[in-house]
Amino acid sequence: MTDALTGKPIQGVPVTDGYTYTVTDYSGRYALQGSSNARSVYITVPAGYEIPTDGNNHPAYYKNGNFGDTSQKHINDFQLTPRSSVSDKFTLAVAADIHVSNDSDLSKFSGRSLPDMISTLNSYCTGDYSECITILAGDQMTDNMSMMQPFKNALAGKTVGGRRHTFLHCNGNHDFDVEYFNSYTGSFSDNIARTYVAEKTFVDNFGPTDYSLNIGKAHIVVMNNMKVTGAGSSSVDITYAISTPQLEWLKADLDLVENPQDKVVILCVHAPIVGNESSLNYQNVLQQLSRFNEVHIVSGHKHWLRNHKHEVTAVGGSKVYEHNL
Repeated sequence: MTDALTGKPIQGVPVTDGYTYTVTDYSGRYALQGSSNARSVYITVPAGYEIPTDGNNHPAYYKNGNFGDTSQKHINDFQLTPRSSVSDKFTLAVAADIHVSNDSDLSKFSGRSLPDMISTLNSYCTGDYSECITILAGDQMTDNMSMMQPFKNALAGKTVGGRRHTFLHCNGNHDFDVEYFNSYTGSFSDNIARTYVAEKTFVDNFGPTDYSLNIGKAHIVVMNNMKVTGAGSSSVDITYAISTPQLEWLKADLDLVENPQDKVVILCVHAPIVGNESSLNYQNVLQQLSRFNEVHIVSGHKHWLRNHKHEVTAVGGSKVYEHNL
């Protein structure tokens, strides 16, 4: 891990394969005994650095690959560009349930909805709040995976607040690949295994489903909270849950945040937690988040707008606040 401007190593950057974490040492190096299920190796972007992007300004904080053979050595280097200044002020935008299913939908999105979104963001993202992060909170597609690349192309090269704009992605139930899932010939041990197969195309196009980054005094986490239970001919069947391995990953991620009692944590998921608090591990998730000074959850899926304060209280004294969009 090196500084893109100076070439010097960066120490203490969290690196994960989605299952376990490590951090870079004084020489910027890391070693990770990866999981046989790992599809990506990726970093938690430190607050002092920009989100890495590729030539089309898509997120590049991850490297996808065939990491299934853990006896093989894989080398994945990252370069990070330091921010000109580190500020606690930024704009967070979240858009859920865009539902692009065909060329006509894509034309409406790229010609009408997306320009309107960019215009709106530019009206907010000025002065101290000119930096903007936009998370697309699931159901970018409507079960037609052939639209993923054209959708990505539509997002490329946008600017907000005078800066090149990067969209981050959360997967939803209609972002699972039902065709790939139904063509799979292996056996499934549980819903975690079903989900792993169904989310492959999403990971290939948009990167890991569980990841995090830091900006100012905010720690932002994006997670998949939908598990595939089966599939029909046109879409998968799902249930709401954070699996136990995901909960362990989340705990490891939050453990690496320094002084959480002084920071805000924002969790983005597709399915709302409000109304599903009894679903597997949600109470554990809320308790993990509550170690922060302030906690916000953003979700989609229901196609409505609703704000809700959960019963769990953050260390700063406020209730965990969910914004269903």
